[in-house]
Order: sequence, then C-alpha cells, then structure tokens
Amino acid sequence: KLTQTYTFPTIIEPHEKWQNVNYTGNNILESFYSDIKRWAYSFQSYVFLTRIQALQEKMELRPSENFFIAERSVIADRYTFASLCYEAGNMSELEWNMYVSWYEWLVSLLNPIPVGIIYLRTSPEISYKRINVRNRQEESSVPLEYLEQLHDKHDQWLVHKIHVGETIRKIPVLILDCNKDF
Repeated sequence: KLTQTYTFPTIIEPHEKWQNVNYTGNNILESFYSDIKRWAYSFQSYVFLTRIQALQEKMELRPSENFFIAERSVIADRYTFASLCYEAGNMSELEWNMYVSWYEWLVSLLNPIPVGIIYLRTSPEISYKRINVRNRQEESSVPLEYLEQLHDKHDQWLVHKIHVGETIRKIPVLILDCNKDF
C-alpha cells in the first residue's frame, strides 16, 4: 500500500460509508450490486458526496499540504462508473442530467483539478481475480462483463480522452501496467 511506504496525504475510497450509510446499517453498496437499475442514481450520488467529503476533510486536517493522492476521484466516477450506469440504461436521462449538474457545480466549487492522474491499468480478468481475493461480500456477484465495461470506460477517459471536457483532457496521465502483483 502507498500509505505504508510514503508519508504524503492520501484519500482512501470511503467504502465503509457506503456499507453503513450514516451508521444506520443500510448498505448502499450491497443494494447497488443487488439491483443496479434501482440503485444506480442513489449510489452514484452518495459515492460522489462521500468522495467530496473525504477530500474536504483531508484538506481541513492538512491545510498546508499542496497536494494529495486520491485512491479514486469524483472525476473517475463521472467519466467511468456513473456514465456507464447511464449508458447501460441504469440511470434515466433525468437522473443523469441531475448527476451531471451536481457534479459540474460542486467540482467547480470544492474539488481542485488534479495536476496528474496515475492510471493503474489492469485487465478485467485480473481485476476480477483481485475482487474475489478481496472478498468484499457486496462485490461477490460482480460479473466479469461489468469489469470489462468499466475497463473500456477507463480507457476511453484516460487513454483516448473520448467525451472528456477540455480541462480534464489537459491533465497528464501516467499509465502503469498493474497486471503483475507488486
């Protein structure tokens, strides 16, 4: 893990918040994977909120830092996970337009544009194996096909820069082959 090797501030994916929304025992991650069409908008909206909160909390804790490393960002959500939900028909056009409106407004207010992106590029098959090793109960039903679609979305965004706004297109991307377990 990066946090064990380096001391720079990192923002870890807040999946615990998704597994226990507001400490109520409600697991939106599990709900999403059990019925994607029903929960896509709710899940993507909550993921967006918790990522922004995690960034803001880290910035408040370490105001003198001039950079942070984020495990994943709201930009990744916008261009991969949420857009895939919409394109696959799991979000209505209305829900997608509301999501994009929230994204554009909040990112312009709160989320600094990254100076660079490190793309840990991994084949869907390797990702599938790693999900199974990680053994997160909510992800036990994630099909390989979904990971293939996410892989394609990541490549469209980070490698080919398809349907990406000009500001995001200008961010340099370092692509690392992470099929080997190092």
